[in-house]
Amino acid sequence: MKTIQFITLALFAVGGNSLQGGAFGTAFTYQGRLGDAGQPANGSFEFEFGLWTAPVTGALLEARTKSDIEVSNGLFNVELEFDPRFINGEERWLEIKARRSGVASYTTLTPRQRLAPTPYALHARNAGLALTVADGSITSAKLAPGAVTAVSIASNSITAAQLAPGAVGLSELAKPYQSGRIPSSALPLGFGDYLLVTNFPTAFSTTPTLAFGVAQVGNIVGAPPQVFPLMVTPTNFSARIAQPPLTTATVRTVGLSNGITFLSASKTLGRPAVTYTSVACDLVEIETCVTNFQSWLFDLCMGPNIFGGVGDSNECYQGALQVECSGSGSFYPTNCTGGLRFAAAHNNAANIWLHSAVTTASSVQFPSLALSALPFQSPMVAWYQTNSTSLYFSRASSADGSVWPAPVQVANHSDVGRYCSLGLVNGNPAISYYNAGTRNLEFIRATNSFGAFNAATRVVVGGVTGVGRYSSLAVIQGRPAIACYYSQGIINSISFYRASDVNGASWGPRREVAPTSQALGNERLVALAEVNGLPAIVYFDPAAGQVKFVRALDVDGVVWPVPRAAFPATAGDCELEVINGRPTLLFHSGSQVRIATAQDVNGSAWPLPVTPSLGSLSPTLGGLIANGSVPGVFYATAGTNQTLRYVSPFAQQFILNWIAVEP
Repeated sequence: MKTIQFITLALFAVGGNSLQGGAFGTAFTYQGRLGDAGQPANGSFEFEFGLWTAPVTGALLEARTKSDIEVSNGLFNVELEFDPRFINGEERWLEIKARRSGVASYTTLTPRQRLAPTPYALHARNAGLALTVADGSITSAKLAPGAVTAVSIASNSITAAQLAPGAVGLSELAKPYQSGRIPSSALPLGFGDYLLVTNFPTAFSTTPTLAFGVAQVGNIVGAPPQVFPLMVTPTNFSARIAQPPLTTATVRTVGLSNGITFLSASKTLGRPAVTYTSVACDLVEIETCVTNFQSWLFDLCMGPNIFGGVGDSNECYQGALQVECSGSGSFYPTNCTGGLRFAAAHNNAANIWLHSAVTTASSVQFPSLALSALPFQSPMVAWYQTNSTSLYFSRASSADGSVWPAPVQVANHSDVGRYCSLGLVNGNPAISYYNAGTRNLEFIRATNSFGAFNAATRVVVGGVTGVGRYSSLAVIQGRPAIACYYSQGIINSISFYRASDVNGASWGPRREVAPTSQALGNERLVALAEVNGLPAIVYFDPAAGQVKFVRALDVDGVVWPVPRAAFPATAGDCELEVINGRPTLLFHSGSQVRIATAQDVNGSAWPLPVTPSLGSLSPTLGGLIANGSVPGVFYATAGTNQTLRYVSPFAQQFILNWIAVEP
């Protein structure tokens, strides 16, 4: 509902005779400012002016109507003249009513306006005496309120020094403007560039001129990001935020190994962690320590009979964990038995890594890393063992993953455990996996939070054959859910299941997500996550040569729209994480990993993915985690002697300020 409001006024006498001649006429000029719905009014208005004897109630002496009065930016002028009998020196109040031309009813503006002494100057017969007043002899105390108006002030005569703080607001500016500030914490920044789209709080009447400023805050490292305007309209603007390039300080060496075939990433104690397979020795990078004493301590550690024997770099490494080191150092052999390994960053800088062996079995495939429940939270891993065609599980005995007990066999009723995916379901470890014997999808949940499994509690989820490869387990709105491939004859598609209860004891029917083509290989080609309250899936479509993102329209995944993102890709690990509130993808394109972050929380709009400059990489291995507000990526270099590395861009802290001014 629109409201019309009176803002301010001024009165001016208009003469009919000379200053020293006969009496003045009774006319005077009224100047006011009119507001409409909180903004300066514009257009044609009709006014009714009533002369009253009191500010409230009182008697109406006379009324005058003025039609077709033009109001521009809230300002208007009218000439009024009342019966001289009522302009006799007694106090009078002016009541104003206004309406747009053509509107039936008036709006009464309150309060009534007291007539300042200015109109009563009409009675002055000796005003000519003012010509004899000396320059500079009249002070502000001698001026009546409203006596000095805009027409009385010379152009460009008022400077900023004469304005009181806050005296000039948006409505007083000749050129409308809007401004804002966007903290970096509100942006899904990471690798490469980000496309920013922002709506103006209020639409401009024409396209404004836009300017940006970037203010770095907090721990300032390196150059700030650059901002390039792309498009400006009266309602919004878009800009490209260019991130600084990666530096060597952000790339961390986790270890070297011969034959890394699988890896799975997560976090331990809030820091990056990874489990991976190795067929030979791992080489741990011992970085050069800051002080000579620390370097000397490590040299002693590598000597005979110190910390467990000659050249035991693993114990040496753990013995020096309290040392904060930086820079590049030498590589020392450790974990020379092969098998399934675990590595976790020991500090926030991720330049010291703790290594341990989960199992020395050399027949490990499809490892899946996750965290157990609080209060005794520690890393846990599920995997498939080829020599026994069985599903295995182990939960670390320590929170940092430095000690692992003997693994337990979860299920061995058939060729079970391929494409396993581990998660935490209602406080207990749970695993989805593929039964190659029956070609079906199965699910099992531990009977306690420590990971005690009873094979009799396993559930056949699929209900049909040909479903379960590349399974991915996630909790959607409190219930476990699984995404996987379905292949039956010439029919290939992505399928989705959601449990009917919080423990996964029973499951809903198979939901068709999207058609695809037959996939081969041991990579993680499907990833499931909850994105803004609904299930979302990233998957690799071999025939299209694309990785695709799709988000369901309901929590049970009954309806799936067409994919909202499709990027050129090759077979390799696909990852989906929600980072800083927005879905983020990791996938492969030849010998490079690529990363894309959605522009909104639902994944409805996506910029082009970025390719971090990391050199020639393994074409299939990759792991993605949320490192605070930015992505963290595990990857392996190409070649026989592979280097396992971790990289995360520095989280630049800054404020993006913008201002838009209408021409």
